[in-house]
Amino acid sequence: MILKDLLSFLAVDRIGLILIHFIWQATVISVITSFLLFLCKNSSARLRYIISFISLLLMLLFPVATASLDSKESNNNVSFSYDERLFPTQAKVLIIDGKYIGTQYRREEYLSKYNEEIVNRIGFYLPYLTITWLLGVLIISIYHLFGFFKLRKLVRNSQERLEYFWETKIKKLITDLGIKQKIQISKLPGLDAPIVVGCLKPVLLFPLSFFSGMNNEYLEAIILHELAHIKRFDYFFNLIQVVIEILGFSHPAVWWLSKRIRQERENCCDDIAVNTVGDKLIYVKSLVQLEECRDNRKLIVAANGGSLFNRITRILGSIKDDKNSISSSISGFVISFLCLFVIMGFIWKQGSDILKNTQKLKTNENLIKNLSNNLIAFYPFNGNANDESGFYQNGIVHNASLSADRKNISNKAFDFDGKNSYIIIPKPTSLNTTGSISVSCWIYPRSCNKYESWISKANSVAWTSQWRAGFGENNNYEWGFTESRLDNKQSIWNDYWTTNNLIPLNKWTHVAVTADQATGFVFMYINGNKIVQFDNLKSFEKSDAPLYIGYQKDDNVYFNGKIDEVRIYNRVLNDQEVDAVYKLN
Repeated sequence: MILKDLLSFLAVDRIGLILIHFIWQATVISVITSFLLFLCKNSSARLRYIISFISLLLMLLFPVATASLDSKESNNNVSFSYDERLFPTQAKVLIIDGKYIGTQYRREEYLSKYNEEIVNRIGFYLPYLTITWLLGVLIISIYHLFGFFKLRKLVRNSQERLEYFWETKIKKLITDLGIKQKIQISKLPGLDAPIVVGCLKPVLLFPLSFFSGMNNEYLEAIILHELAHIKRFDYFFNLIQVVIEILGFSHPAVWWLSKRIRQERENCCDDIAVNTVGDKLIYVKSLVQLEECRDNRKLIVAANGGSLFNRITRILGSIKDDKNSISSSISGFVISFLCLFVIMGFIWKQGSDILKNTQKLKTNENLIKNLSNNLIAFYPFNGNANDESGFYQNGIVHNASLSADRKNISNKAFDFDGKNSYIIIPKPTSLNTTGSISVSCWIYPRSCNKYESWISKANSVAWTSQWRAGFGENNNYEWGFTESRLDNKQSIWNDYWTTNNLIPLNKWTHVAVTADQATGFVFMYINGNKIVQFDNLKSFEKSDAPLYIGYQKDDNVYFNGKIDEVRIYNRVLNDQEVDAVYKLN
């Protein structure tokens, strides 16, 4: 229970969906970035750096935007999961003796479940994906924090000042580069190369032996490179980069783009140093004499970052095109594509039976509480036919007998013999409404008869039911909802029937129908799933007709089977509420 609450608190499904979207988002960004960098291969390192860094920021902003959109959709109280792409309705106009009697509407194809299947298939793995991602973020964050605190401890211990000559020289270089920040300069044992730490109060650290064994021109060139990092606020941008690396560690495109940013960052600082020194050869020799650092800590920026060979060849102009960078670009987005297709393909192959209704099983308590709103008739059949909605419109039982319900609990449902048994509510005052309604119940049909109803609100005069829910004209080949009214003293009805998702015999099935007078929509559900819709509902006429359960008065047809948990609302239940009713008890 604790783990379940924790997963709910972490919103694993929502995070998982964001991670799924991040797969294709980062892939698209990396492909576009690779193309732009290829076009800019002969442009300045600064332009390539800006393109790369903006692309990395987009890899952070896209998931944030996805989360924001998902949050807005989640706050919508009424949402429909059906696919609008429906096949046309078949309508049959009935005329008797030259008079219009009614229209039968049939939807020959049920709603497409394509989008729902994709969501369900992915949804099964969302908790595992999210937990794996969170563990990865935690481990990598601990690693970086450990390195960060270790580095800060070293900085606090670096108290050895430079010689007066170099302090004066470095201050002049700082002024020449136009750096306004106050920079702490110290020596620190254990370093292989100069490094810069911090942004607002940067610290420039040198190895103890840095100023011995190398001539002053070379030392000045190396120092200029480090000061260029400070001038460009590279430490600050590097921290942002590290955060994005941590959050997006699961995608190869993030690592490829991050590596490219570090390469271009060093190239930018090289260009600043070369322009200040004025001699490419001197700067190249300074790099050669500076042993390449092997410390891969990402929270520091140093003169030895990137490939030394590539940097030297770029500075000297031996090659205009960084072939290694192009190769890494191609491999980066190829790996991204493979990652995308492998993950999506694996998820798609999984069976939908296990994954079905994963999202719907998490109905919250507030939704369940809402199921009592506008409930105008409720017959749970707990040993009797009493109405427990609060309107006390109790039913009168005629020859129907108590029976076991869908959980095989005795005296929790009513059995109807299909001959002369039914339950009647003579004058259901609360049901005399012309507004929207929702009707749901559990049924266990043993056989099907033409126009056999589970629930109907019918007068004693033939063909004047206000509405009914039950089987259609072709026995169990169709079922649905019928609304009827008088027109010039002639009874007119409209049938909304479907021939799909047939209701099985000798098996408990939850059926529900909603009729929305505001929009004209009729929706039908089986076991919590919406299967069909109609958009041509006619207005109800006010009627004091009795309510029948297990009997169709108009056609004198009795229901053969069991009925349980009858609920009637004077409002439209949305998809989530119908599913919650289905899952109650």
